[in-house]
Amino acid sequence: MEGSDPPASWAGLERVPLGEAELVQPKEVIARLHAAWLGRRPLIVELGIDPNLLRVGERHGSPVHGLTPDFDFPFERLHFLLWANNYDARAGALVWWHAVKAGRTLAQQGVVAGGRADVVLGDGTDAARRHTRRASLERGGWSSVAGSARQRLR
Repeated sequence: MEGSDPPASWAGLERVPLGEAELVQPKEVIARLHAAWLGRRPLIVELGIDPNLLRVGERHGSPVHGLTPDFDFPFERLHFLLWANNYDARAGALVWWHAVKAGRTLAQQGVVAGGRADVVLGDGTDAARRHTRRASLERGGWSSVAGSARQRLR
């Protein structure tokens, strides 16, 4: 949360506020978060809004052929950048929501959130060994990048 103390190991990281002001003029915060995401640079997002505000349905009423390559839905982009590969420390404990989602979605296969790689498979293997696709987890399946590449090469 905005203004709270981060874990000690995060003390020197850049802090990026995401509050009401950034929702009114989102271009700067989108650029900062996007640059950090591309550069794999850790930072702290100080979330000063209800994150559900970023889930509003955005619409563009003009013809699609008139859009430029840099067109974006700003709230959708902020939502992605906020949760793409970030831990949530708002409640004190670190939570990686994609691990929680994987545990919920794949519970019948014995998958749970936890372990050294944030997700443990039903056979006890850490998911990091499988280079998993987030989209596969969201669809309720389990597909490793290596397995998919092998199938395409056949």
